[in-house]
Order: sequence, then structure tokens, then C-alpha cells
Amino acid sequence: MAHPVQEELSFTGETAGTIARCFHTYWWFTYGDSKIIMPSKTEEKTLVYVKGGSNTVVLTGRLPITSLRDFQLASCGEQINDKRFKFTPPGFDHDCALQRHNDEVMSLEE
Repeated sequence: MAHPVQEELSFTGETAGTIARCFHTYWWFTYGDSKIIMPSKTEEKTLVYVKGGSNTVVLTGRLPITSLRDFQLASCGEQINDKRFKFTPPGFDHDCALQRHNDEVMSLEE
């Protein structure tokens, strides 16, 4: 999880969306507003969005992580027909996606 520090909210929000797509992951963003973003079409990328307010509140959402992992394991040809997510980026490590899919422990040194 990371918290951007830029003051320009629209720029920061777009940067968070870019990060979610480039790293092909869910991204939690909070700065002026809070949202959970997934690597999908612009119209569908925001799973949870909250702006402003003076009351403390906790929002929860379910992240379809298994669905994302299955998509990441698919070939480029299979991803074309699946509209749930954006394509995995060039150079995406499908072996690491398989390890995450199988809940294997990964070392940062690998």
C-alpha cells in the first residue's frame, strides 16, 4: 500500500490508475478521497470511492483476486476475449503470477 503525496488530486488519481494498470494489481489510494482501483476499463476500474466528510467511516469491498490471478495466467489471445481486466503489460512475469495464484511464498531475491 502506498499513499501519494502530490497536491493535484486529478493528477494523483490518474497516476494511481496508471499504477494499477502497469503493475496489473489492485491499488488502494487515499489523498483527499479514497478509492480502490483495479486494472480494468476506465468506466469499471473504481471498486470503492469515498470523498470528503467529517464522520469516521469504514467501507469494505470484496476484491476478486482469484479472478485477477486467473486472468493473469491467460495467454494474450485468451485475454483479448476476456473484458474483465486490461491486458497484462509487456514483460509481465507470468511465473510470479502462477506462484501468487498457488499461494506460494516468494522471495524478493528471486
